[in-house]
Amino acid sequence: MADSLFKKIFSLFSGEKDPDFEKKKLLKEISKDIVNNKYTKFYRIKSEEIDASMGKFFYEMYWFITPAQILMTNATKSNQLKQSTIRAFMNESLCAIEDKISPESISEQAKIKSPRELSAFVKENINAFKNAFDVNRIKEINRNYSLILSLYQFVNFNFYDFVKHFDGAIVERSFTYKPSFNNVRAVKLSDYLKDFIEVSYPLDPALDWKTAFGILKKYKGEVDVLNLEQWIKLLIRLQDIHKSCILLLIVRHIEQNPVWQFKPITTNENITEQYLNSVVNEAQETLYKIIHNQKTEKITQLSKSIFGNMNTSCLANYTDKANEIFQKKELEGFTRTTDINYLKAFIIYHYKQDLHELADLFLVRGQWTSNELFHELSEAIHSLDSILERIGKFDESISDRSERGGKLRAALNKFDRDKSQAKYIRMFLRDINFEAENILSLALPSLLTIRTHLKGIIDDYGKNPHELIINWRELEMAADIPVLPRLVETYKKFHSFFQMMQMLNKPVETIEI
Repeated sequence: MADSLFKKIFSLFSGEKDPDFEKKKLLKEISKDIVNNKYTKFYRIKSEEIDASMGKFFYEMYWFITPAQILMTNATKSNQLKQSTIRAFMNESLCAIEDKISPESISEQAKIKSPRELSAFVKENINAFKNAFDVNRIKEINRNYSLILSLYQFVNFNFYDFVKHFDGAIVERSFTYKPSFNNVRAVKLSDYLKDFIEVSYPLDPALDWKTAFGILKKYKGEVDVLNLEQWIKLLIRLQDIHKSCILLLIVRHIEQNPVWQFKPITTNENITEQYLNSVVNEAQETLYKIIHNQKTEKITQLSKSIFGNMNTSCLANYTDKANEIFQKKELEGFTRTTDINYLKAFIIYHYKQDLHELADLFLVRGQWTSNELFHELSEAIHSLDSILERIGKFDESISDRSERGGKLRAALNKFDRDKSQAKYIRMFLRDINFEAENILSLALPSLLTIRTHLKGIIDDYGKNPHELIINWRELEMAADIPVLPRLVETYKKFHSFFQMMQMLNKPVETIEI
């Protein structure tokens, strides 16, 4: 006690303020402010009780907002509410543009447009749709959604628990009983009042509640969430209460904390950006799926025309089946299995059979006017022999019997108990796939050269005089079957195969906005 007294005396002479003294002084001022407040009846200072009149006021608010509590259940989780808010600011032309980039519309357009035309169509309308949402439109949408969220937060204040303190017989969301309100010890309601101040303070009657309520009405199927006129009247009264600071003063007095402050709960969610991203992503995904399916279908058709019912799985190790173990372990696996297997099948079935016979005829017996073209074709044909040999060595190099294949298999066997093996597996796969891509990059130019020269030979057959090969008559006599039909058939297969390999190597077009 002596020490405390010495501190107070010292603070008087030193000019320092005593915190306890200042606090008591401020609390006395708060008490005076409450007594002189126009809403003084809400709080009994001497007994530190919340007056029954406040209970009656909150009960009236509870009665009024209960329909909105029910109608707005889970509203903040509803994408439909966000869409309703955004569509309230979309005119007919903007809705029409959105319809054009719907999955249904894109699917219909895919029936009459090429992939390139379809991509251009979708891109054009996506850009038009996004550009229509200027700064002012976005601001209005987000502002109205924030108003709706403010309403949601207010109606979901725990009015029932609050008013039940004044009369324990009150039944939740039932208003047939006439309550008898009693005074309540203020300390029991302090936290409730803090929450109420935070959710009610941002509600301004001057804001555009008419538009927000119109959005909610459409969202709920033309049912009014609340009576707009009565809502504005309530907000005017709440605004007057907040201007008086009575609730803030009561909390400070209850808590014996003269400097207590609150932080209004406000929302600033950019639902427009979320919506635009959703619409654009859905359109892009739809376009991707359509073009991917068209590409897959075209590849299937080309494969059927080239191979018929032939087995195109010509490799033992670099196969789709081998990828199953990688998929189970969520690893990328072998990425060019389809391309490499098709390439080997084509070389075996068509190059070795069809082209070799024609090569013997045109490269051995043919008299060419251009040695350069002759050598180009000759080198391209013979390069396929070396590519076939390289494919065989490549496939064998990843078998369990080989050094690389054995190490890859060992790492896979250890993977389940040692996840660090993943980096070694990815390293092996990277090198293996890189080698596969090298083989393809060597084969495609040769295939293109052969296709080009076959077309040149076919064109030359119909010319008079011939410009490329000068001894056509001799070649026809030496052939077992008519030369031209055989050339055309072989060319078609090379052309189709080159198309198919191009499609396999070309990624599906995507839209960059």
